[in-house]
Amino acid sequence: MNNIITYYCCQFLQTAPLRLSSGMNGTSDSDLMLDGRGLPMIPGTSIAGVMRSMLENNELKRRLFGAAPKQRSSDLEEIESRVIFSDALLPSDAEVHITTRYGVGIGENGTAQPTAKFDFMVAETSAPYTAVIELPHAEDDDFESLLEALLKDITSNGISFGGRITRGYGRMNCTVLKRSFTMPADAQSWLAFDPFAPEAFSSAIKLENSERERAGCVIRAKLDMKGSFIVRVYSTEVGDADFAPLENSEHKPIIPGTSWSGSFRHHMITLAKETGKPELVHKIERLFGVPMSTIDRTKLLKYIEGKFDRARANTLESLIGHQEDLVDRNKVIKRARDEGEKPLADSIENEFGIIRSHISFMETAVDGGSAVTNVRVALDRFTMAPKKSALLTSTVWNGGSGDLEIRLDKPLECFEPEVISLLYASLFDLHNGILTFGGSSSIGYGRAEIKMLEINGQENNKLFGVELNEKEANGNE
Repeated sequence: MNNIITYYCCQFLQTAPLRLSSGMNGTSDSDLMLDGRGLPMIPGTSIAGVMRSMLENNELKRRLFGAAPKQRSSDLEEIESRVIFSDALLPSDAEVHITTRYGVGIGENGTAQPTAKFDFMVAETSAPYTAVIELPHAEDDDFESLLEALLKDITSNGISFGGRITRGYGRMNCTVLKRSFTMPADAQSWLAFDPFAPEAFSSAIKLENSERERAGCVIRAKLDMKGSFIVRVYSTEVGDADFAPLENSEHKPIIPGTSWSGSFRHHMITLAKETGKPELVHKIERLFGVPMSTIDRTKLLKYIEGKFDRARANTLESLIGHQEDLVDRNKVIKRARDEGEKPLADSIENEFGIIRSHISFMETAVDGGSAVTNVRVALDRFTMAPKKSALLTSTVWNGGSGDLEIRLDKPLECFEPEVISLLYASLFDLHNGILTFGGSSSIGYGRAEIKMLEINGQENNKLFGVELNEKEANGNE
């Protein structure tokens, strides 16, 4: 039986800004991870982690990617990873556009929360990030086929790295080249092989795309901007406007996925409340993702009683006391474990954990249109006279068109029908100018009209039985 060493050269091309933090906050609250040359990079640990998460079978994860001993389990076996990942690096001459973006926490009423502003760095480049994956394996095992199934999935459907990937950051396309050495026959060739040399994969085999599409749903809407909109970036430079539209590396105004997500989330929750269905709010929050640091005491006890029985709920109540309406999630879990109530602790951890968003909003780049600069003064609310030293220069973007892409990580039938109906209703309200986005929406900014709607590649211009272009058609009669 021969042993084989297989190398895969992976080239990742950005289709969205990369937000991969180094954990440092010297330049912003979240600085980019850079290599020794000062260029953005993707560490091998990130590549391995994303690919590992694509496998649903835990046993396959352990066999291919290894496993560390679990502290709270009888499984103390340590398994070494079969796969070796390098970092993904840019070429030395890569042109990289690094910018600082700003975010702010949004409250339940859709307005900014006090003291919740933060900034972070993103990178944009058209140059490829190159990584090498090494897989030593036996000729008759299945490790190569398992790994290649993942790589083919990535070449077909793309991959995302870094933070806020469900809000349009870090998405990339990928091509993969393969070269193998059979031992001992190819020993001399293998010793002379440098996988990082420029011509190392010149005669390699290119992996074909996977025929299997990822389960999920993709909604694409082609938008025409009606009037002006602004997602602000502020400036203190002399001669610049006080704020102007956020732009990408191609100097096109953009609407970030975070803006779309905030607008849709707030609108769907508002619709649920206004239609007399507040019980849907929790389901909407689970769709968009919720980090739970505290838990409503009544909701927690009701859940435990339904999951187990009243006796278990009484046990939990004795642990958390009767004083507070909101209880600390981590403290509750720790107390339950300390008291030997492991099933109770595990159940709380799973149900009230950090829930990742099941819905993703891609960034919208706007083509066409033009910048409009306005000069305004603040007015005194009583005399309506101009305030002193209150001159404000703002640049907004007027007109243009772009694509809104919404991705669900599961097929539509896997979600609550009423929640999906609220998503469709929000798209309908976006088309009619009721759901707005960006800043100054209360004075008419941030409106768009849907010119074409696709669901999983199929054109579908009807929502609730109403043609989206009906308004335009009626106007032409």
